[in-house]
Amino acid sequence: MNRHDHDHERLLAAAARFDGESPVTQNGVHRAGDDAADTDAFAAVDAALRRRFAVPRDLVHLLPGAPDPQTAAARHAPDPAGPARAGTPSSPAAARAPRHRGHRLALAALLMMVVGGWLIVRALLPAPPAPYHLRPERSPAELHAALVDGMLTPDWICRDDAEFREAFARRLGAGLVPRLGAPGIALTGIAFTPSLSPRTVAILGRVGDVPVLVLVDRLERDPAPAPPPAPLRHHRIEVGPLVLYEISALPTAMIAPGLALDDPDARVPEDGR
Repeated sequence: MNRHDHDHERLLAAAARFDGESPVTQNGVHRAGDDAADTDAFAAVDAALRRRFAVPRDLVHLLPGAPDPQTAAARHAPDPAGPARAGTPSSPAAARAPRHRGHRLALAALLMMVVGGWLIVRALLPAPPAPYHLRPERSPAELHAALVDGMLTPDWICRDDAEFREAFARRLGAGLVPRLGAPGIALTGIAFTPSLSPRTVAILGRVGDVPVLVLVDRLERDPAPAPPPAPLRHHRIEVGPLVLYEISALPTAMIAPGLALDDPDARVPEDGR
């Protein structure tokens, strides 16, 4: 007996079963075991019919209720993202990935807060003075205008004549000290600002209420600047190896004549800084 004959015999047996009896008895009582037998009989009939009347694969989509071939192909195509896309981590590292991502986001947020706070504090604080070698070179008149406007401030306020002398000795190689006897003269400090040369030292002072600026540099670096515009005047004085330019609105020099070398015969090497 071949396979088709066997299927034919099973179809006949199933038909005889359902023709001769019902899953419910004459008195309405369901016989034990009928459910399992009926299920097996239906499965056998279904399998036999599918084998006997198999539809070619390329024509299955023409049957009523059959899915579209492209939709079916997309449904059964493997997911390129793998198990992780379906929500099931494929490894312990994949399971920890969301947690690590959260830590990185929190760290980035904290870093942004710190940097933002630092920028705000920096914006509120006054800007530090630029290093001496990076400051722009300005003319005597421009420096005097900055002094009047409060934009030129001391880099060093000397506590005594010794500190005053040391500042000039290191910067210009000659120890300059104040010998001021006239009343109403006050020195407010010194500033290192390029003007006559990149190493010019400026003395900031006042005579009464009049701002006075004295620029000091080495004599060999004297650029002989042009006189400032009126009402300003400049007064040039040489003190040993140094040249001094006093700029103010006063008709005569008041501070520069009172500056002298501590030891005219001493020669202190210039500081390379």
